[in-house]
Amino acid sequence: MQSNRDSAEEIATAISRGDSQAEALLVERYYRIVLYILKKRVQDENQARDLCQETFRITLERLRAEPLAEPDKLPAFLHSVAIKLCIADGRKAARRQTYADSDFIDQFADQNSDQFAQLDRERAAAAVRALLDELENERDQRILKRYYIDELDKQIICDELSLSHRHFDKVISRARTRFKELIETRGQIS
Repeated sequence: MQSNRDSAEEIATAISRGDSQAEALLVERYYRIVLYILKKRVQDENQARDLCQETFRITLERLRAEPLAEPDKLPAFLHSVAIKLCIADGRKAARRQTYADSDFIDQFADQNSDQFAQLDRERAAAAVRALLDELENERDQRILKRYYIDELDKQIICDELSLSHRHFDKVISRARTRFKELIETRGQIS
């Protein structure tokens, strides 16, 4: 395997065929990205490393057992596994904690008391998603959703869309401009 030329699709397909070099290439190519994503969500670096290792274990087991329906989406699959593990780990930690602190309970109640603000945020998010769907350029829709709504790492999006980092910056800048123009034509901004 030629490590710099192999696409995500080729790596995923090779792993499902039992290619151990492809497995090593997967870890080599995506480890730092997955670890970065997890470090952003987890405060403890050791915990982030454990979750990263678990992400690759699960991904490799899945690819060995069954090929991905869309092997070119391998970076997105890795991101999804990492985020789900992070969420599950957070839930497990929350179940283990017990709170007897009434100040904490009062603070928690105060945060949740403003349901109207939450409803406004949800409506605004729905409006943004609806406007994104109105963009004529499908790539604009995809790059804005993947980066801002799904919060995917730039490298993952670059891999999905076959973009260089420099080209990504140009594409997302143009997409933001077109999105702003769409909002302005709808009268959403004064």
